[in-house]
Amino acid sequence: MEQSREIEIPIICETNQCENYGKIVNVVRGIRFKDLDLFYENFDDSVEQDKCPICGELGVAEDPILVKGAFS
Repeated sequence: MEQSREIEIPIICETNQCENYGKIVNVVRGIRFKDLDLFYENFDDSVEQDKCPICGELGVAEDPILVKGAFS
């Protein structure tokens, strides 16, 4: 059952000098737990929304979060 659960992956700014350091710059939604490996394999092809709006650096994907009540 867990394999069909949807997850969210927060993207965090990790640039020490940025005032946005440690804050979420994007949340990737709509990924199923079973497809998590595919996300990490293709994360290098990240979109512009994963860049910090303040420093412009690409954010870092944090641990996925299971979305409560999302089944298919």
